[in-house]
Amino acid sequence: MLSAGPALAADIRDMACKTTAECLSEADKLAGRVVKDATSARGKAQDQFYWMGRINMASTVMLLEEKIIPAALGKPIAEGVFYSIQQAEQPGGKRPTDVLQIERIISEQADPEATLIHSGRSRQDMLATYRVALIRTAMLDSADALLAARKTLLDFAAQNAARFCCAKR
Repeated sequence: MLSAGPALAADIRDMACKTTAECLSEADKLAGRVVKDATSARGKAQDQFYWMGRINMASTVMLLEEKIIPAALGKPIAEGVFYSIQQAEQPGGKRPTDVLQIERIISEQADPEATLIHSGRSRQDMLATYRVALIRTAMLDSADALLAARKTLLDFAAQNAARFCCAKR
């Protein structure tokens, strides 16, 4: 019998993490929890606030093209959308994920009528669009990773063709 004693599970107290974030990450690994994170720098930069800004830009254009809102509201609403995006990039800027909070920021710059930006769109619709954008980014990142792996394999095969090639018959 080769038993040297009972098998012990890893313990988070045995980890030499230096920060709370590191300790929580180690705890997640030990517990086998999958931590959702962006798949790339592009994915991290394109958070929910980013996509809500893009949706708001597209909504403004659509509302004007379809004449759902008066043309006179186009400029103030566009300026409000621009303001909401620009203020978020400043130190202390707000990046809410709630559509109504973003709408409030737009209204700070534009008239209260700027709330018409969401005419014909529901929060659920906007969130579904956001989730599709996240999946799209993850798919693009996965495709990039697969192409990089393919290139590595092809490079390896090219460098070692003589080693792996069959002998002449």
